[in-house]
Amino acid sequence: MTSVIQRVFMGSRLEPKEPIYTMNEVAEHCDVNSCWIVLWDKVYDVTDLLCMHPGGLDVIMENAGTDATVPFEDKGHSKFAISMIDKYYIGELAECDRRKKCGS
Repeated sequence: MTSVIQRVFMGSRLEPKEPIYTMNEVAEHCDVNSCWIVLWDKVYDVTDLLCMHPGGLDVIMENAGTDATVPFEDKGHSKFAISMIDKYYIGELAECDRRKKCGS
């Protein structure tokens, strides 16, 4: 059994949907062999980006396995850089771990 929630109830059938990951699952991917980050409540596997990142490997590794939204925004990335991140998208952050939760 996988810990990734991959199905949601839709009507009377279970339909595949975008994978949903918890912050605990993201935190397990915090090294050069498997590096995930969260940006704007979306989960990205940036392992393949590590050796190509213009700022170097260390910049990403400082935030590996975490919500890197604030550091990412603070660096002032270009629109091009922001659009490039889409190819590393692997799923959504679980509702319970999102930065802006309902009612808060």
